[in-house]
Amino acid sequence: MTSNKGTENKKAEKGSRKKTPRVLLDVSQFPHDYKGNAIVPDEYFNENLAALPDGTYNESKTYRAYNGGKLYQIGSIPEKDIEIQRAGADATNATLAERKTFSEMLDIGLRKKTETGLSYLEQITVSMMQKAVAGDVKAAQFVRDTIGEMPVSKQQITADVTTEADRALMEKIAKRLHEKDK
Repeated sequence: MTSNKGTENKKAEKGSRKKTPRVLLDVSQFPHDYKGNAIVPDEYFNENLAALPDGTYNESKTYRAYNGGKLYQIGSIPEKDIEIQRAGADATNATLAERKTFSEMLDIGLRKKTETGLSYLEQITVSMMQKAVAGDVKAAQFVRDTIGEMPVSKQQITADVTTEADRALMEKIAKRLHEKDK
């Protein structure tokens, strides 16, 4: 069994930045907004700011607690709020634009060149053709299907779902319609 004492001493010498976790107040008895943030009375908010969970609002909804006791005054600088919102939207849009589908990623990867000078796609093609020539039936089927010469399997399925009672009913309806036309 190994001991971690050596690493603990090194951390103590360097002055570990690890903070002791904050003990948060239970705010479940207070009402919450649609996002799940507690809304506490102004007086309680001011007295317990450092121990409130992040996102807790005061009752007048002018301040919000975050980051262990700091305040953010809601709407205090509308231009700053808009600037923050735009920066967030730009970051989200950039992230969404960078995302690629699995198919796009495979296409990019298959077209990359290898040490041989061929792309991965070209190497796969050559490998499958070599296996097909060597007698691998599945490789031969793969090559045949890929070039579009897959045999079409024709199946004919017939089923009669009408019963004798259905036929009798249809005959009665046909007779009524025929009599009505006269």
